[in-house]
Amino acid sequence: MGSDTNTASYDASVHVSRAGAGIPLMLQHYWWGEEALIKAGVPLTVLRCNFFMNHLLKTDAEQIQKEGWFSNPLGDTRNSFVSTSDVGEVAALCLSEGAEKHANKFYDITGPQPQSMSEIAADLGRALDGRRVEYRPQSFAAFESDFGSTRAEFFEYLTNGFYTRVSPDFYNLTGRKPTSYFDYLSEKGAAGETGLEELWQANLWKKGEDAMKNAAQIKI
Repeated sequence: MGSDTNTASYDASVHVSRAGAGIPLMLQHYWWGEEALIKAGVPLTVLRCNFFMNHLLKTDAEQIQKEGWFSNPLGDTRNSFVSTSDVGEVAALCLSEGAEKHANKFYDITGPQPQSMSEIAADLGRALDGRRVEYRPQSFAAFESDFGSTRAEFFEYLTNGFYTRVSPDFYNLTGRKPTSYFDYLSEKGAAGETGLEELWQANLWKKGEDAMKNAAQIKI
């Protein structure tokens, strides 16, 4: 969590993507939830997850299908994207084993390797039976115009290396490596569908709409 001050020493004046940039609102929301439970003295288990694989390209699904390319500002920055099936597996494990083993634990759940957007494009193309998929860089100004400031702030944060890390927590909890992006796309998850099938389904984020506009008004 970018704004975590409980298990890490986060300094908002230092840990930023650029001078004057605040903590991304999405990360503030995550941390507010943790902080409220910590202050209440409630035993908790927190799964701190890297950016979800299934959210990564949904905004470009139609464009990928029709024209074979996608764009965002992440470029050559490598991020260790995580499968939500892995997140669900760990959550189920923690619930079944109970608070005696997992109370007041903070687990970083990541993918098995950090990948650039060109590498993501190559994996997607391989999952599409060898079809060529191209990544085209996009400026942050254009990305913010497409999706609003809240999502743009978070994507800017993804370019500073915070989600490059690969955590051993998933392996230590389950005994296996996390799911790779290609395996996520090509193998069926707990819901009975592949990540590729999920890619073409409904998406919260739509170009020309700021889905987080109202959430941006929430303050504590």
